[in-house]
Amino acid sequence: MDTGIPVEPRHTDPMGICHGGMMASFCDRLLPLVAHRKVPEIGRQFLPTISLQIGYLAPSVTGFWVQGEAQVPCTTRPTGSACFRCDAPLEPCP
Repeated sequence: MDTGIPVEPRHTDPMGICHGGMMASFCDRLLPLVAHRKVPEIGRQFLPTISLQIGYLAPSVTGFWVQGEAQVPCTTRPTGSACFRCDAPLEPCP
């Protein structure tokens, strides 16, 4: 499942770069959505985030489309595991 967000001025810091907290929130919201859709056994269970590690490789600025793709490589009890990849183009959205 892929989803994305347009970077708007309200998502940015004073330099016009998408705030890291916004990116983290986007990741944190996408992961359980994908888990619920791809792993039927999970059903409608609440999936709290226990650990979220993010490496920021490049900035996303106002007007860019940030797209995320999540995968659920394994599920275990009581915790599971999910991977997330987020890409942004090198130019603004049309």
